Amino acid sequence: MSKRENEKDKRIITYFKLSEEQRREIYMKSSGLGNINGKGFAPGGSHVVFIKDNGTAAAVGENNYGQCDVDSWERLVKVAAGSNHTVGLKSDGSVYAVGDNSRGQCDIADWLDIVDVFAEKNYTVGVTKNGDILTTRISASDEFSCVPIEDGKVEIIRYYGSSEDVVVPAAIDDADVAVIGKDAFYKCDFIKKISLPESIESIGNSAFYGCKKLRRINIPEGVKEIGVMAFADCCNLRNVVVCEANLGELSANTGLVPSEEPKRTYALDDVKYSLYSSVDFIEVRNRDSGIKQQLFGNIDEGTFYAPAYIKIPDGVKVIENEAFADCSGIVSIVIPDSVKKIGKGAFKNCDSLTSITIPESVTSIGTGAFSGCIRLTEIILPKHLNRIASETFYGCKSLNHVKIYPGVVSIGSNAFRYCSDLKEIFIPESVMTVAYGAFDADTRLLYT
Repeated sequence: MSKRENEKDKRIITYFKLSEEQRREIYMKSSGLGNINGKGFAPGGSHVVFIKDNGTAAAVGENNYGQCDVDSWERLVKVAAGSNHTVGLKSDGSVYAVGDNSRGQCDIADWLDIVDVFAEKNYTVGVTKNGDILTTRISASDEFSCVPIEDGKVEIIRYYGSSEDVVVPAAIDDADVAVIGKDAFYKCDFIKKISLPESIESIGNSAFYGCKKLRRINIPEGVKEIGVMAFADCCNLRNVVVCEANLGELSANTGLVPSEEPKRTYALDDVKYSLYSSVDFIEVRNRDSGIKQQLFGNIDEGTFYAPAYIKIPDGVKVIENEAFADCSGIVSIVIPDSVKKIGKGAFKNCDSLTSITIPESVTSIGTGAFSGCIRLTEIILPKHLNRIASETFYGCKSLNHVKIYPGVVSIGSNAFRYCSDLKEIFIPESVMTVAYGAFDADTRLLYT
């Protein structure tokens, strides 16, 4: 979740020293406007706008840009004021805007289903009934659309430019650019290089999703969070630059850093995942000892992207449900001895997976954990596993050798169903229950 989503009620920076109540009292006493709706009051740079009890508007102050021309407005539920423009929200979800439009801050006539509006300096923000945030552009170059997130900081929510080499500014309208928001560069498939400023603290979900030509990007020193699928379908990304001075800190927190492996090898923290489709090797770094659900995901109608070789480092204790599900590009996975649990469907449908070693530390493997791994040929189950769950190896048609240690007491339904190459299997005497359909009818069960 991005900072913008986390701080939904704190989007707009207040620049006035007097409280809203103080300003309302002063202007009501001095303006002679009569009955004012207490919920409809908005101070601008040099003007103030009110909602009257009958739902119409009134404004006082400077009117050099027409920011006080609100007499015809009606059915208002909220007003907002920027430096030199005024915005009104109607009860039907449509909006009014008058005043300075030099930066497009009044170009909101097509906004519909709006439930809240904000205006600040030279931009306007609207929130739809579905929770979507609309905004006018606020950058000098008109390439970036932003919203404020806290005092002195903004979040880029959309890139409107067309450059192949994008340089994200460190500040826009005197506010630090701190967040690359969700979908900010979504499917900007013409970009080849992106330079991020040191002011960046967070990169949101799917921020660079579908930037198919992107080959180079730097991850600034201060980045502590990279969102889910932030670089999904960046199929030409080859060079990720990380500030060397912060290498240790970034490794311990959220981020993407070079590891000690050969070229084009990167390490990725677990808190929020990004997908680098084209790198050869990814090491998953973990902060809270658990691989989160759905590490990688599907792209473009079921086409899945993942590196060929996954190494999970020491310290990880849990691989959660479907963490690597549907990653058809994975060939080999190394699991450390620290892992104790593999969740449901953790590796299901990894149909290129040929090699995986399950350490003896694992005591629990969830339902369908390896189902659909059609190229997996051999599996040695850990010594301390006491049950094989339903559908654990369902549909692993190339599986021809399975080692089950004494201690397993039950084998669940369809656990080895449709494992057509599994002609025989040794069942230890500790097994008390074999569920119906656990094996194909032609698999020979040899009890030891």
